[in-house]
Amino acid sequence: MNTLYFFAPLIQIIQSSVAPYLQIMLRNSGYSHTIVGTIMGVGLLLSVAGPLILSSISQKSGRPRLVIILTAAAIVIFFAPVLYPVSTVVTIICYSLGFVCLCSINPLQDSYINSIIPDPSYYGRIRACGTIAYVAVLFISAFLAFPNQESNTSIFINMAVKVAVFVVFCLVFLKADGAETASSSNEKVSIFSLGSVFYLFIFLFALTRIAHGVVEKLLASYMTETMGLGTSFTFYIALGALFEALIMVVLGKKTGRGPSVCLNMTILSSAFVTVRLLIYYFFPNSIFMFSAAQALHGLTYGMAHISATAYIANLLGKKNFTIGMGVYQALGYNLPEMIAVTVGGVVIDNFGYPVLFVSYSVLPVIAVLLMIAFRKKLLSF
Repeated sequence: MNTLYFFAPLIQIIQSSVAPYLQIMLRNSGYSHTIVGTIMGVGLLLSVAGPLILSSISQKSGRPRLVIILTAAAIVIFFAPVLYPVSTVVTIICYSLGFVCLCSINPLQDSYINSIIPDPSYYGRIRACGTIAYVAVLFISAFLAFPNQESNTSIFINMAVKVAVFVVFCLVFLKADGAETASSSNEKVSIFSLGSVFYLFIFLFALTRIAHGVVEKLLASYMTETMGLGTSFTFYIALGALFEALIMVVLGKKTGRGPSVCLNMTILSSAFVTVRLLIYYFFPNSIFMFSAAQALHGLTYGMAHISATAYIANLLGKKNFTIGMGVYQALGYNLPEMIAVTVGGVVIDNFGYPVLFVSYSVLPVIAVLLMIAFRKKLLSF
């Protein structure tokens, strides 16, 4: 189990080399906000199915290590033509495939970790180690001004090196498939066997993720173009990730207290998404308030993720957890973020960032009210 404390950080280091630049790499190629939003939306749409397919392959094949290694390698392979575009069609196809792999590696990681740990409460600490590594890399990137966010070549080198290190680590240090990491391939699992309570939770969780998709996928250009933060924009992403790690460490143990506590934490995290977006709206020129909003990332993402993961683990058990996490990533994150960026890019071009922030802040309020209304149903297992 000790290898997991290195495994999770290396995956998040890959995320740190790609996720902050998903919007910027397209802008570097000269695409408008509307086109960028459309391309990202196509990628997110296809990535709805991607995590489901890869999670299913991982569980049914009983070879999770191999699936994770191939997924990581594919990230570099598919994003290379995006960073060095030949045509818009090729860019859309390769961006979509690369994004599918990037979005799938986290649920594959979560499933791998939870197949080994003895209790879901361990997950928060392990995942926090990953987030701390994410923070450290972003701080180093801001200090060294590498990669240069204006150079796709710099972004590619950064990405390729980190993926290569991860692949070598997996080959050398992770136990071979067929040990305790493998699920029985004879166990029949299906997205249709997860139950109505699970899908109700995913639907309500997704409402908030639409709003949070603005932060995850569209804030980078706001920081570089509107706030003029330049290469230091990664510092503010790192600030949010730092508080994410702290929240995961502090509240991780609490997720072991049962689904009721996990649901309460999910409701609170949704409320804080509205608070965060309204800070961006009401204090557009204050770097202090912007920093405060970034610090809320611990509550808007960190608390949401560990509580939702523990809730799903309690609800589904180990047998269905892998496929459940695929659905969670696909319908709880990717589909909502697809809606966020597709509509959000048009809103930015036509109305600006203030309208974007205030309009999306309504959705978490609706999610909170519905979670409270359906609380009894969500805990009826």
